[in-house]
Amino acid sequence: MVSDEPRTGADRTAPLAHACALAAGVLMAVFLLDIPVQLSDSFTEFTAVQGRSLGDVVTAEFYNGAYFRPFRRGLIKIVYELSAGDYYLAFRGFQALELIVLLLLFVRMLHVRTRADLAALPLALAILVGLHTFAGAVVEGLPINHFLTILICCAAAVNLAQARPRPFVDVAAVALLAFAMLTIESGLLIWVVFIAAYVVGYRGISRKALIALTACVAVYFIGRFVVIGGAAPGLDERSAGFGFRVLNPDELESRFGGNPIAFYLC
Repeated sequence: MVSDEPRTGADRTAPLAHACALAAGVLMAVFLLDIPVQLSDSFTEFTAVQGRSLGDVVTAEFYNGAYFRPFRRGLIKIVYELSAGDYYLAFRGFQALELIVLLLLFVRMLHVRTRADLAALPLALAILVGLHTFAGAVVEGLPINHFLTILICCAAAVNLAQARPRPFVDVAAVALLAFAMLTIESGLLIWVVFIAAYVVGYRGISRKALIALTACVAVYFIGRFVVIGGAAPGLDERSAGFGFRVLNPDELESRFGGNPIAFYLC
């Protein structure tokens, strides 16, 4: 006769782990609420969505030159309309909610099942939130922090890869990738997460779904650069990481101006 003790322990520790993540998220969210809605970044975004339908906002962003982020401004439009004029509460509140969702997905990904797992959870959370890159991504005070949105998508991708194989999981994986890619360019990392998860042994996503995901990435590049005729942003627009340092636009232009392909490949 199989004992029910392991399952009972898991039933007890998993809710406690999620409660711990929720508490940490709420505490951090309180500090996020001190970040004002930046006028320099928000004014243009608000005027771009004001008085236009959601469909018009999303469609226009398909032809926005070097940037291909139709869902990014669409998400801003949705929160903008729901704000009823209280932009601070709506946008900072949405950012705080995203942070809580991210921590909950992170803890779910860890599969806390024993008391030892639960005891180690605070350390895992401390490592996550203590990363310099994590802090920089979370506190970004744009109207909607889309870097945080992509972090949520990455955590959701891992959870899907860990799930029991089902057709619904495959469909959700494709939808998640499509949403992330069309929100901001770093959403392509979702495909990388799915491939890496399959390589290390997670089988929540089937091989057929991986092929479909790869096809989606191919369609993204063909649609963006061939059908629509878009272009990549110039090297002189912003700083970027290369190797173990961050290069400013002048350095990027000086080093890779004659051959940007080398920079994009690295």
